[in-house]
Amino acid sequence: MPFSYYARLSRSQQAIYRKSDEIVEVRLPQPAALHPAVESLTTALASEDRVTVQRATDRLIRSLTDALGVPAVKVQVLAARPHAKWGELHGLYTVERGKIPTIQLWMRTAKQRRVVAFRTYLRTLLHEVGHHLDYALLHLRDSYHTEGFYKRESSLFKQLVPERRTPWPTVDAWFRRSPDERLARLAQTPDQVRTAVAGRDEAALGRRPAPEAWAPTEIVCYLRDAEEMFGRRFADILAMDEPALPEAGPAERWASERQYRRHDPALALAHFRRRRGETLETLIALAPEAWQRGGEHPKRGRLTIDLLVALMAWHDDNHVEQLTRATAQRLERLTRTAEQLAAAIEGQSDAALSRRPDGKNWAAKEVVCHLRDTEESFGARFAQILAMDTDPRMIGADADRVAEERQYLRNDAGEALGAFRKRREETLATLRSLGGEQWKKGGIHATRGRMTLDDFLTLMAWHDDNHLDQLRRALEGKA
Repeated sequence: MPFSYYARLSRSQQAIYRKSDEIVEVRLPQPAALHPAVESLTTALASEDRVTVQRATDRLIRSLTDALGVPAVKVQVLAARPHAKWGELHGLYTVERGKIPTIQLWMRTAKQRRVVAFRTYLRTLLHEVGHHLDYALLHLRDSYHTEGFYKRESSLFKQLVPERRTPWPTVDAWFRRSPDERLARLAQTPDQVRTAVAGRDEAALGRRPAPEAWAPTEIVCYLRDAEEMFGRRFADILAMDEPALPEAGPAERWASERQYRRHDPALALAHFRRRRGETLETLIALAPEAWQRGGEHPKRGRLTIDLLVALMAWHDDNHVEQLTRATAQRLERLTRTAEQLAAAIEGQSDAALSRRPDGKNWAAKEVVCHLRDTEESFGARFAQILAMDTDPRMIGADADRVAEERQYLRNDAGEALGAFRKRREETLATLRSLGGEQWKKGGIHATRGRMTLDDFLTLMAWHDDNHLDQLRRALEGKA
């Protein structure tokens, strides 16, 4: 049923409304390809730095418009939302003849000046993108808020943000909980961090899952330094009446200037645990009225100890989730390859799949067969490593010779993909079953030296990316 304002539209406008209402989704060709940009936006919002959020938003919007093949749109990330009696303005899309369309987004709430939650920010961005797509993708003469419009917005969100089992509470939700509940949350965090990084060596924890997404070591170091900052704020508030609370960071600057990726993650965790213990001792000893003491923050306004503890609980939720995603990123990457292969070869003739771009480099079909057989090799190596108490020696194969001898060009690409999909599922089942110490088991590679199972996971992610690119280039006739 149309919304009430439909009756006030002219006949031509009602026709546009109905057409908009009929379209209920916008499908992204490869949603997983945009997930690193979404992860970067999560990190940027946690930094609370406008420039960092602007850069991450630019990256995501550019990836989104490129993926859909529509003209670019300019994004301006602004500070606190404007507000009046009618409420707060979250976002705004404007288009003028002869100019690039513009989306304006506000990253802080109007009254409390808190950074908006990630999901709220992304939904606002996608809402304004929806108006852009009405014109640029759907070629509608106007953009109305129809039921179809909101369904298209939701379809984009669900593709970009796979549903988590349980969303974490907001700052306001934590503020409504009792002090004891918040303190219990803060006490859990060091052990949650320890669990997330268990079994990973220093090199693995120092790797960024995406260029603009923090490595696990950087997240642990940031939690440590943020704890020092919170402790200093509590000390100032308890020692002075309404002190100024200087703005800290931004987080990306801390990570760069303090060279987080060179830190020992185990030491960083130990120091975070020590500072968190000191924080809890201070808070537990406070009288109830002391929780209402506060200071003035340049962006957030007055912050009481009560509100700061709620902010810390939310901050912990956010970064523990970020840390969990960072350590699981490579496994998640491996889950996408089969679908990416299927999308690349869908609708291609056998002749196209068998055509070598220059008579020498592999055809698309050969790439699929190579991935199938390499997956078998990875599985055999993992079984050998896990079964032996000493490091086995691993001999590499001549991939071109294998392709010739196993007659890859006479294989059926669809069947080869099905076999790869099955073996990849078996590989993932093995990797997901590993305990912390098992990731350190390894073997001696003929050219790479000792490789742990953690190293193999990184190699597999790189191997997938490399051959997917090779397959796409083969189909485009590029060597």
